[in-house]
Amino acid sequence: MRRVVYLMSGPGFMPYLITSLKTLRVHWRAEVHVHAWDESIEIARRIAEDERLGVTAISREPRWRGKNSQFADKILLMMEQTDVHSALYLDADTLVSGKLFPLLELAEVKSFVGTQFCNWKTNGGIISGRIRRLRDFPEIDQDLVDEVLDNPYPSPNGGIFACTHYSPVLPLWHRWTMIACGNPPLGAFNWRRGIFIADETVLQILPLKMPERITIAKDGTYNMSPKEKYRANVPDEYVRVWHGHGNCFGRPSDKSPEGHAMWLRHWRECLDVNLGGCREWAEHCLRQNKHLSRLEGLCTAS
Repeated sequence: MRRVVYLMSGPGFMPYLITSLKTLRVHWRAEVHVHAWDESIEIARRIAEDERLGVTAISREPRWRGKNSQFADKILLMMEQTDVHSALYLDADTLVSGKLFPLLELAEVKSFVGTQFCNWKTNGGIISGRIRRLRDFPEIDQDLVDEVLDNPYPSPNGGIFACTHYSPVLPLWHRWTMIACGNPPLGAFNWRRGIFIADETVLQILPLKMPERITIAKDGTYNMSPKEKYRANVPDEYVRVWHGHGNCFGRPSDKSPEGHAMWLRHWRECLDVNLGGCREWAEHCLRQNKHLSRLEGLCTAS
């Protein structure tokens, strides 16, 4: 048995979640679990009432709250998927456009499958700058940090990955993520020391640490940006997951007009049929997202 898993913290990403679920159900018939923190569980339960989606909503309280807490909690969540052979984690800001089973099949062989973001490499400009911040944490293997900075390894994105619950990758990923969050093995949190998207930054070095247990789905097929300048050389029809990173779907003027247009069509269709009761909670959730709240006319059907 296999499962797709989402983790929702605040309600501001619920409009993205409903469009992700809408597109997911075109290509996925197995279980879907939406784990939600207190601030979004009621909306998740409303979504789960819609039989067209076949979603299970599960209340969840993170072990700690603060900078990067959602990113660390998702790793623990995937370690808890003990009743399935493998599970696929999806960020809410995704649109599914193809079959996902190959990722889970690979996970059952290797134990963990990451997805390269577009055609990004670890020694590229943006991601290499993030990786360099790991040099502030001697508890993390610095030889691996140097290696990925010196060579063009595929850069995995933490928003889409598949794994088995017993993968040895997960506990190490969580431990190093917590260190990069500013929580050393002994001692209190140091929030100023924590780095941006600690989990994804740590993920860049893990394939070298455990090459026998990790594989990377390359070239952005399962993790493609809607931004034209980031597109890998993959035809649109071969993309299986579009990822609206950095609120691409909600920032038409300063981030990605292409991504917003792509997402808006699905959002309007959700409103048209009131999928997951979205007309009832749309206004509240849109107000909780600083980007979506600036856009007019998103609460009404087309």
